[in-house]
Amino acid sequence: FGDCAQINTFQAPASASNPLLEEFYIIDNSDRTVHFRHNGMANMLFVDGHVEAFELFPGTRDRNSSDEIVGRITRRGSMKYLR
Repeated sequence: FGDCAQINTFQAPASASNPLLEEFYIIDNSDRTVHFRHNGMANMLFVDGHVEAFELFPGTRDRNSSDEIVGRITRRGSMKYLR
């Protein structure tokens, strides 16, 4: 579980000219972006009970929103935290 989110530009009422932040609390194979809402950090809770704070992985920020920091905790295509 974690501070997961995406910038929706594809489903009404959102659009490319009206991007909307959608928050959710699980990261999985299809939803891999995170909301860095704690002073630029994102918190993730692992199945063993520990919590880690992550910084945005360089080059993964979703540029569809200038207001919110949404991106990834690993490089695109990585399965590092999904195993």
